[in-house]
Amino acid sequence: MQTYAEITSDAYLDYIKLYVPEIGQWKDTIVPVNNNCLMTPTVFVARAHSRNLQFLHLEFNQGAYLEYDYWLINKIRIDGLFTRSLHNYQKLRSPLPK
Repeated sequence: MQTYAEITSDAYLDYIKLYVPEIGQWKDTIVPVNNNCLMTPTVFVARAHSRNLQFLHLEFNQGAYLEYDYWLINKIRIDGLFTRSLHNYQKLRSPLPK
């Protein structure tokens, strides 16, 4: 079994990019949390992007629009996420003309 340090190393990212187009991690490993406060984001997403790996995230909250802004657009800039409520977010951000 490999350790977390091993599977997040530059050497492992170089290896895994030969087999997969995207990767993902639990969000607390990308943006650590301490006492219920977000800490400084790690550079893991940027390291993945530098190897042309897309970064996807599993999102479990329903209607977490501020979280979408943080993860997708303004700060972390991941490539995609899995959610059930993104349609409502899209309507909020870019409503269709009436």
